[in-house]
Amino acid sequence: MTSRRSKRKIDDQVDSIPEEVSATSKAIIQPSATPPTLSSASLNSSSSTQNDKIQAFATHKSSTLDTLSLQPGRDPTKAVNIAVSSSCLFNTGIDYDWTTEPTFNQYLDKIIKDETTPFPPGSAFTFIQALSNVNRGLLKINPEEQERFNIILMSHNHAHVGIKLITSINSHGLHIERMCLTGGSSPVPHYLHAYNVSLFLTSYPGEVEQALECGFAAAAMTKQSVRDCTGEELRVAFDLDAVLFSAESELHYKEGGLRAFFQHEKDNIDSLVEEGPLKSFAQALGRMQQKFESHKDIVQKSPIKVYIVTARSAASSGERAIKTLRAWGIHITEIHFLAGAPKGPILNAIKPHIFFDDQRSHIVSAQSYGISAAQVPNNIERQMKHSQSVKVSKAWDSSSVTKQ
Repeated sequence: MTSRRSKRKIDDQVDSIPEEVSATSKAIIQPSATPPTLSSASLNSSSSTQNDKIQAFATHKSSTLDTLSLQPGRDPTKAVNIAVSSSCLFNTGIDYDWTTEPTFNQYLDKIIKDETTPFPPGSAFTFIQALSNVNRGLLKINPEEQERFNIILMSHNHAHVGIKLITSINSHGLHIERMCLTGGSSPVPHYLHAYNVSLFLTSYPGEVEQALECGFAAAAMTKQSVRDCTGEELRVAFDLDAVLFSAESELHYKEGGLRAFFQHEKDNIDSLVEEGPLKSFAQALGRMQQKFESHKDIVQKSPIKVYIVTARSAASSGERAIKTLRAWGIHITEIHFLAGAPKGPILNAIKPHIFFDDQRSHIVSAQSYGISAAQVPNNIERQMKHSQSVKVSKAWDSSSVTKQ
């Protein structure tokens, strides 16, 4: 005979079981005065069903814990914040004009009627997916790690489109908890500042230019067919000049040709190249690489692979480039000096999740092999202006230290 106290305790246990576990599984805990008589076959079938459902609940619980562990930290200043537009992350398939009310209303009606159907993956999808894989690896090493990738979906879309975007995020198993839907206005620059964005990917070239002018790392992506790059690694490929480096050397090439460019590199071989728009993002990758490679308790190679694919020549202009990358603490997995040869075949062998370049011809070459490519507009005037501001800032800091 079960006591009232014991019965109450058992009832509490039954009530605490999530709804995912069926009434059949609850019956395992719930006492019965006259247990039913079952045949051997029925017992085996019931046991198998119970085990399957309990296993399903365990899988659901594991997935829930994984989602909780991948929640973004509360302090955005400690994370590497990647803002990506909905048209880059997903293939939204519809272009519309925000300034034309009838066109927008038709778009919104169509989205709401079909909001339970997810968007298919877009050009930045595999890159964003790979960032989540790195986050899992970082949390295995240090469950309290705060410096990890935080994805922000930053879109021009109306708030009502948010349901379809959330459906798409959950359907594809992405971990994106921060979302900014501006209802047609540009997020540049105020929301890039507010979200402390480290890299901004969008399909609007004008916004990329504006973001770069404001000092943010940014690149433009177009709709394209992208190969499926599965696995636990994150492979990022960069061009050098006007991407990681400033346009300093590019300017000498444009003004005086290859001879002037080579002479400039020779004259400045012991001087670091001025920084370009994506240097800070590459350095963030370097810091995360060190978290894997310097950890003593877990013998694990870093899943973050950084590749350099440059049109520079090795003997004529490679030494200064390598010295600069080394000084910046950027850990290069591979570097390819192509001396002007097409980049597509090399990228096809590397299979990066994303490739950054300033030249449209190299972007097209990469895309022809199904490589996700992002263009950093080559605005030499902007690059040189930025380099001068860096020099002034360093000179000011130096003079301040001297005075103290």
